[in-house]
Amino acid sequence: MSKPDPEEIVEEEEEECLCTFAVTGTTPTFQEIYICNTCSEQNICAENENSGEVMPLCICQGCAESCHTSKGHDVEYYGSGPCYCDCSSFHQDVANSTDSCGCNLSQKSIEMAKRLGISQNTDEMNCSTVNPALEGKPADPSIQSHNDFPYLFQTYTMPSLVPHCDALIDQAIELIQHSRDTHWVPHNYEPSGYSDICNLEQLALEIFHRHVSAFNLQSQVGLDAGAEYWVQVKKLSDEDKSQAIDLHYDKDEDLAEAFNIGSFPTLSTVSYLTGSVMDSSKGKVCAAPTLVFPHTYEMPGEGEIGTFDNNDEEENSKVGLKPTVAISHPRVGKHLVFDGRLLHGAPSNHELRQTPDIVQEEHCNSQSRHPNIRVTFLVNIWLSRRPSRVSVLPSKIRQEIIRVSNQENLITCKKGLLMHEKEITNVLESEEDLEEASNHKIHLSFVSSGATWIDNDDDSGEEEGLVVSIIPPKRSLADTVLVKYQDRGPELEYTGPEYDEESVTKDE
Repeated sequence: MSKPDPEEIVEEEEEECLCTFAVTGTTPTFQEIYICNTCSEQNICAENENSGEVMPLCICQGCAESCHTSKGHDVEYYGSGPCYCDCSSFHQDVANSTDSCGCNLSQKSIEMAKRLGISQNTDEMNCSTVNPALEGKPADPSIQSHNDFPYLFQTYTMPSLVPHCDALIDQAIELIQHSRDTHWVPHNYEPSGYSDICNLEQLALEIFHRHVSAFNLQSQVGLDAGAEYWVQVKKLSDEDKSQAIDLHYDKDEDLAEAFNIGSFPTLSTVSYLTGSVMDSSKGKVCAAPTLVFPHTYEMPGEGEIGTFDNNDEEENSKVGLKPTVAISHPRVGKHLVFDGRLLHGAPSNHELRQTPDIVQEEHCNSQSRHPNIRVTFLVNIWLSRRPSRVSVLPSKIRQEIIRVSNQENLITCKKGLLMHEKEITNVLESEEDLEEASNHKIHLSFVSSGATWIDNDDDSGEEEGLVVSIIPPKRSLADTVLVKYQDRGPELEYTGPEYDEESVTKDE
């Protein structure tokens, strides 16, 4: 997707333009990159003054608009990738500014960064803004079989949790009565007593330590590491859209909104507290599954899922015939973990759900005190930093949560959180299957605004904007399936009449 020339960018209010250097320092960070040719022609870096070598001036979008294009400089869009903004580091006469650092946006950008809880190491100007991503696809030693999903994706059962799911649901329902924000548990938190931690916090902390240990991430755990958690409670209704959790990337929402910088958890997890089959006024229906796509924020915003630049044959050849969507159906006590950079959601489309007649009786909600809701407990694992403005659960809310249930110590900390491997099934969609289903392509919409845990109240009919277009695979008896398409796999595309693609952000 092409970007407009800076001269064509609609001028925003000055306070909305910020310099990303305030949050990245000299750490290369994935963002939109602009080049100022005017400044580059005049710039000679200190170490190259004798050679006279000209160094290109890479600048962020805020500086491209406020510090350069506004002065008539020759600025061009370079692309997206890892970099940091050079605007503040070049000679003052080049920047043509009275500001000592040569960047018009520096001071207010630093102030915004501080409000988001981000500070720089003044000695090296390095920031912990970007959370470390997984290197490759780490293996869990407890897993006997290994799937061929391109990124980490694994499912487990938590048998010790099953007897306590109704109590956890009570706490989840109470939590959303007081707050729909995400909350935080520091990795080194040690409660001094029974009333210092509720079961939800304890479970989040145990999930953090279990996966850090299983995937050998201990060396990357920083002082500010921890677990970000929240709950999703979806009441069964006749309106499909009210049940949906639209596609999204888990990320630091405030940082993305202020600086257009993507910082993602190392791991994302889903714990299912309810089963697949639920009661409704029209009989039994199945709850929506979780879909995970092998697609990251750094990949193109249009085209085939899981590919890089469509012209980059070398990179795309590495993808091969790999699964292009993973589908996880709810089961009581089931746990899902995957790479925190991946596109995912729980669309409400009936074509993606199982049907009650193929689901085993033990996966129904009929024995639960909560037979007509879908409840999931979500935990993101951050190894280096707490997401902006995500806070520890207030004591007053914690006490209300504890009060509603007969809280027990769910997990014996000496043993840790026990998880057992849950089978994953591969499904190959053949040409014949696709021919039969070719007229049933569906569009899965993205979160329209706000954080990923906020309901989308837009009740308009057809999805417009950025969607994933997918032919639903045949229904399977399996709890979790990895779907491979020989052809016509899922794609990112724009829909809607006269839609202006430049007005859409990548993760809208």
